[in-house]
Amino acid sequence: MADTRKIVQTFIEHIHASRFVEAFSMLNEDGKYTVIGTTPASGTYHGRADLFARLLPLLSTFKVPPTLQFGDVVVEGDKAALRASGSGVGPTGDYAQPFYVFFVTVKGDGFAEIVEHLDTAMLETAAFGKKLVAA
Repeated sequence: MADTRKIVQTFIEHIHASRFVEAFSMLNEDGKYTVIGTTPASGTYHGRADLFARLLPLLSTFKVPPTLQFGDVVVEGDKAALRASGSGVGPTGDYAQPFYVFFVTVKGDGFAEIVEHLDTAMLETAAFGKKLVAA
């Protein structure tokens, strides 16, 4: 059985060091990565190749790559919740995510599933140039 806590800790270490390719390479070849919401980046990526082809290029457009700090990590069997906060500068604005959660499922030496919960309005303003206006 995989050591969920050790795998999660390795993921966190990669993210802290801005080693995004290594961090996201922990998604199993047949794993699923989901970004919540309805942004252009939202949806489910099927497998590592799909994730690298469609989501990682977005990170490369950031003027200041996102940095994440992790707080609580809750592990139960092969599942974990990782609470985080992050900031950076996207191609169209500041990126500040004070409340961020990754929910992961471990299988083997990697992740069978990662679900990224974030403020989608912040993602849209920082990465896609959307602006929120009062009704």
